[in-house]
Amino acid sequence: MGLLAAAVPLHHGHHGSSIGGTIDQILDSAGKFFSQLANLGWVSLLIGLALYGIYLLLRSRALFNAVRVAYPGAPARWRDVWGAYMVGYAVNNVFPLGGGNIAQLFLTRVAISQSSYPTVAAALSTGVIFDWFMGLLVMCFAFTQGVFPKPPDFSKLPAFDISFFASNMRFTLFVLTVLGVGFLVAFALLSARVRAFWQRVRQGFAVLRDRRVYRREMAGWQLASWVARFASYWALLDAFHIGGSVRNALLVLAVQVVASVFPFTP
Repeated sequence: MGLLAAAVPLHHGHHGSSIGGTIDQILDSAGKFFSQLANLGWVSLLIGLALYGIYLLLRSRALFNAVRVAYPGAPARWRDVWGAYMVGYAVNNVFPLGGGNIAQLFLTRVAISQSSYPTVAAALSTGVIFDWFMGLLVMCFAFTQGVFPKPPDFSKLPAFDISFFASNMRFTLFVLTVLGVGFLVAFALLSARVRAFWQRVRQGFAVLRDRRVYRREMAGWQLASWVARFASYWALLDAFHIGGSVRNALLVLAVQVVASVFPFTP
C-alpha cells in the first residue's frame, strides 16, 4: 500500500510535467512563428503579392484577346475571362492533372454566347507558344548554374511524376505511341465530324495567323506578365530574407516551368 501511495503522486507529477512540457513547446513554437513574422519584410511581401496579381491580370488579358479575335462579333467581357482563368488557376494549385484547365474552359465557354468548346480551347492554348519560348530560355539559364538537375538526373528526383516518366522511357514512348494510334483511328472513324471539329479549332487559332495582331494582342501582354511574375518572385524572396536577385528569381521561375510540364501533382 505504501508503494502504491507513493506511486500515485509520482504518476500525477509525471502527467503534469508532460502537459506542461507540451504547453511550453506550443508557446515556444508560437513565439518562433510570431518572431519570424516580425522579421518578415512586409513591404516586400505586399509588393510581391501585388506584382503577382498583376501577372495574373496581364495573362488573363492575353487570353481574352485570343478569344476575342476568334469571335470578333460575339460580346465578350474581360472580367468573365479573367474570372474563369482565376478559377482554373486556383483549382490547378489544389488538384493535379490540370483539372483547373477544364474548369477554365467550361466557364469561358459559358461566358461567350454561341461559342464552341474546340474554338475556345484552341484560343486559350495559344498562350502556350510564348510560354514555351520563355520557359526554354529560363531552363537554359538554370542548367548553366549548376544547382538545377540535368534532364538525365530527373529519374533520381523524389518527385514521383517526374522520376517515373524519366526512368521508364520505354513505357513513356509506349503511352505516346498508343495515344498517337488512337488519335489516328478516331480521326479515320469520325472523319466527317473531325472536319467540322478542325474548322472550329482553326477558328480558335485566328490570333496566330497575323503576326502583328499576335504581337499586339498576345505576345506583348504575355511578355509584360512574365516581367511582373519575375519581379514578384524577386520581392517575395526579399520578403522572406532568402535573397532577391536576378539569379534566384530565375531559378524559382525554372522550378515553376518544370512543375507546369509535369502537372501530375498540385
